[in-house]
Amino acid sequence: MERQIFETQKQALIKLIDEYLTQKHSIEHKAGLYHILGIINQHTYDNRLHLKGTITHTIIDSLQLDYLLGEKLIRFDENIS
Repeated sequence: MERQIFETQKQALIKLIDEYLTQKHSIEHKAGLYHILGIINQHTYDNRLHLKGTITHTIIDSLQLDYLLGEKLIRFDENIS
């Protein structure tokens, strides 16, 4: 995965999560969104391979996200190379 592609996809996910945060959600749901946002912000191009799978495991193990958002996050995580 090229640096520019990684950064573009990462920023698109951050923007999408920010949009979800502006909507009415429960405190627990927003906490989950902030948690996943923190994980995404930890991802850099240089450490992406080391952190690969973190997003997917977090979503599957502990978060209840909207299907569309979860699918996009998992796809991003799976495509890291």
